[in-house]
Amino acid sequence: MARKVEARPPEPFERVDPALLDEAVLAILYYNAATAGGAWKSLPWDATDRLRKANLISDPAKARKSMDLFEEGFEKGGAAFERPFVRKVG
Repeated sequence: MARKVEARPPEPFERVDPALLDEAVLAILYYNAATAGGAWKSLPWDATDRLRKANLISDPAKARKSMDLFEEGFEKGGAAFERPFVRKVG
């Protein structure tokens, strides 16, 4: 079983562009509204199901409101986060 990751590095979060992050949240809300008939606050279930099948996150169908990222999911998520949302240095 994949190992759950607990720690979050403080960097690159110091360089997050809030406007880009807000745009991503709005894009997810738009996707939910366009495909599910409402801008649900949860993430798209089909996407979380695919991430679970890829063994990147814990089971999203549990009663908890959160899920865990496994080590590979944490690494891929960090890279996916940095590409569009973190201002480059230099």
